[in-house]
Amino acid sequence: MAIKVIYHCYGGSHSSVTAAGIHLGLLPRDRTASAQELLQIPHFDTFEEIVHGHFRYAGRNRSNVAIYVLGKKTLGRSVSLLLEMVAEIAGCSDRVYPVDTTGPINPFMVLGGFLSRRLRLVGIGRPLVVLGTQLAYRKLVELADQVEEVLRRKKVAESSTFKPQRIVFYVCPNDCRLALLVAGFHLNPDFGEDAVLEWAINQKFTGEVGAVSLLGHADGYDVYLVGAGDEPDIVARTLREYRGLIGIPQSNWSVVEVPAAVKMPYFLLGKIFKIFHLRKGLYFCERMAFRNLLDFCRQEAYRIKMCLKEGILD
Repeated sequence: MAIKVIYHCYGGSHSSVTAAGIHLGLLPRDRTASAQELLQIPHFDTFEEIVHGHFRYAGRNRSNVAIYVLGKKTLGRSVSLLLEMVAEIAGCSDRVYPVDTTGPINPFMVLGGFLSRRLRLVGIGRPLVVLGTQLAYRKLVELADQVEEVLRRKKVAESSTFKPQRIVFYVCPNDCRLALLVAGFHLNPDFGEDAVLEWAINQKFTGEVGAVSLLGHADGYDVYLVGAGDEPDIVARTLREYRGLIGIPQSNWSVVEVPAAVKMPYFLLGKIFKIFHLRKGLYFCERMAFRNLLDFCRQEAYRIKMCLKEGILD
């Protein structure tokens, strides 16, 4: 299987697309691309609907490297770490190379992209985003060059394949660790509610993007917690699509999103306490929220286990 390079940025329409175009030879390296050249590469500032967390195929270069672009919204640079870690868990880390392209982004690209794509003011926004891309162009060329140099040294083992273990990823947003409580009941269905509550409270997992933690093993599955920052739906979509991208059978890799509708006022109050660095207040609110949701979490864990057994989780 050929190695896959994944260029990722906020919207997947400008810096990542430009870097992919340079890598594929669609854009020049010895000079700054003209506006016409930029606008002719696939996906650059188009009106196509961008689904964050969706991998879009850009092409293959002469070395048979497959290039993809990814819009990640506010997930930040740690998307690379997340993709690398879950690929390593699956035994496919030598087949992917995620690359963050937000470093060269400048205010012209941000403002122009907002005006052109969000407000549909193309006449004002597109010239700005093109200008910003041209100002950042040399850095994007350097980035593509660095990627190609790494790939020249990177060996893809012909015999490498996914590990046969079955995996469940619980998606855990930042500062809302309800998924941890559901996972606790998943792993320990015979424990009392107080025991699972204490177990969940004592877990040192913040939900930051790029954080991946093995919680335990149950019913033939390794159960992991995956940090999702403030974008749990995007992380869940990314993981599901990534599964197919690196060739993992769906039956071996399941993704769980705990319903957001069960967020209680305690979580909102806890966020306020966090802003003012009142950790005791934050922990008190989380404990109260968890206690009010114990029945829901036990039932949700049971539902997930049944869906896994029947192969209909996602």
